[in-house]
Amino acid sequence: MEKKFTPGPWKLDKWGSIVDSNGDTLKIVGVALPGFNNKEAVANRDLLFAAPELLEALEEIASGVFCDLKSVEDYAHKIIAKAYGKE
Repeated sequence: MEKKFTPGPWKLDKWGSIVDSNGDTLKIVGVALPGFNNKEAVANRDLLFAAPELLEALEEIASGVFCDLKSVEDYAHKIIAKAYGKE
């Protein structure tokens, strides 16, 4: 499947904006401006920040790359924590 989005890894810059591996701010439609830091906006940012890894995890799980359920669970918990901003 063709990937039309900015490839990860994504990171947060010192202003809390999501940037690509070159430090360029991602172009995202409908996202609040940097500095708009209410709890909902920050949670939404964290979820968007984790999107490339969430997709990668689903692709890996779907491909059958994991040998046991424990590995899948550990990987899922790591990526879910990132989506909740706990990484």
